[in-house]
Amino acid sequence: MSKNKPTTQELGKVRPRADRLLAWSALTGMAVFAVVFAKERLYADGAYFLIQVIKTEGFHVINGRWLIPMIQWLPLMGVHLELSMETLITLFSVANVAMAALLYVFSAQVLRDRDAGLVLVSTQFVGVTHALFCPIFEFYYGAMLLVLFVAVQRNTLIAPHTRMALLAVLFVLVASSHFVGLLVMLFVLVVGRIWLDRPLTITLSVLLTVLLAHRLVFLSTYESDAFEHVFWRLENWGVPWIFAPGRLLGHMEHVLFHYPDTLALGALAAVVMVRAKDLHGLFLYLGGLFAMYVLISLYYPDATHERYREILDYSPTAWTLLVILMRVIHRPGARPWVLGLLAVTLVLRLAWSTHVGRTYNERTAWMEGRIADARSLKIRRAVVLDQKTFRPPGHRVRPLEPLSLNEVLLLSACQGPDQVVVLVPIKGEQLRPDLTSWLDAQFATYGTELPTDPKGRYFHMVKNEFVVLPERVDGSLLHPGVDHLQAVQPEAEDVLR
Repeated sequence: MSKNKPTTQELGKVRPRADRLLAWSALTGMAVFAVVFAKERLYADGAYFLIQVIKTEGFHVINGRWLIPMIQWLPLMGVHLELSMETLITLFSVANVAMAALLYVFSAQVLRDRDAGLVLVSTQFVGVTHALFCPIFEFYYGAMLLVLFVAVQRNTLIAPHTRMALLAVLFVLVASSHFVGLLVMLFVLVVGRIWLDRPLTITLSVLLTVLLAHRLVFLSTYESDAFEHVFWRLENWGVPWIFAPGRLLGHMEHVLFHYPDTLALGALAAVVMVRAKDLHGLFLYLGGLFAMYVLISLYYPDATHERYREILDYSPTAWTLLVILMRVIHRPGARPWVLGLLAVTLVLRLAWSTHVGRTYNERTAWMEGRIADARSLKIRRAVVLDQKTFRPPGHRVRPLEPLSLNEVLLLSACQGPDQVVVLVPIKGEQLRPDLTSWLDAQFATYGTELPTDPKGRYFHMVKNEFVVLPERVDGSLLHPGVDHLQAVQPEAEDVLR
């Protein structure tokens, strides 16, 4: 044997070392990103969930998605320790990294499944950029638990009863996380040939029946609307339009620009399975992608790239990583390619997300500027008419939401509970003489669950009348110090007439 050729024992040491290096590099990079962009990661639903945790001083679960407390415990601890608002925002931002780190240690060290640990961490950076700025999508965490499910299922070190209990809990959390979570879970069970384990098959079948019955009885308006959209398009448009050449080319273009990492990993998985003559695995993988493409297209056909588009497209990414874990990474010669692609993906995704993050940062700075404008005029509740456009870089990317009521509330509370400002974005034609009562009614109608306590720990809320926050022109406030609502009310009445 050549002196330069490593022995099998040496390779066994190098490979786990490479796995650990990549996994901890990813966790470190994501932690730094989470701290640097903590305020920016309040985007969209993120701010809403943090406000509810702070307001109720407890976990906030909606739509029966019971895994969400797993990323709420850090900020909740901060609330009970009475830490500052800025600290709570940072804890909320790093919560997903903390969860990933804990699950990685459990998988790699306790279960001794380093492959699962590496794939588990990879679910947090492969195929996502804009979703990183709203780290509240339930299947983002359900994917990690699904990887852990695979690791527990194939583990022989755990006692049978403990193994069964773990699998049952993981199944419930993943299946209830989102409909796509249930879909991917079912594909994983088929790939893992769940029927060979009769007790587990019976247990999961009973749990699935209970979950589906519960979901049908307590179906939320959001979920009901989603199913209605799918069935309406299926009934009125059918399925063939999904496979129109122009649409397929458009989706391929979208994948090339926004998910090259998922595409490369999927191509690698397909090549490895073909070379290994694992046609059954390849068929299941492609069949899963096909089913996801059909369902996602029926639900959300818009191909403009933005946060929600990325969240829906995350299921094929998670499915690809799970197939790599179950059918690819252990094949001869496949491991170095998987590690190499994941390493390149980590670097490029962090770099691109940081670049895109500048736009989110500009948006946050603009909102903080509007908060400062309100304070300078001693305004606590106002509507904002000027909506600046923030368009992130990238191919066919939709502009960001210019201003968020929930984000403004949290950002303003960073200066203390007495400095809280409520800013509501509306259009000029929505102005009306009864603006305050109309807005309060809108909040009640659409479930805007703002804090109400005038002496809350983090929010001292007021019931002042809403006024129009003066616009900025060339960096200066327009008509500062004037009750701008009174100035525009006659025009608003004309619009209403």
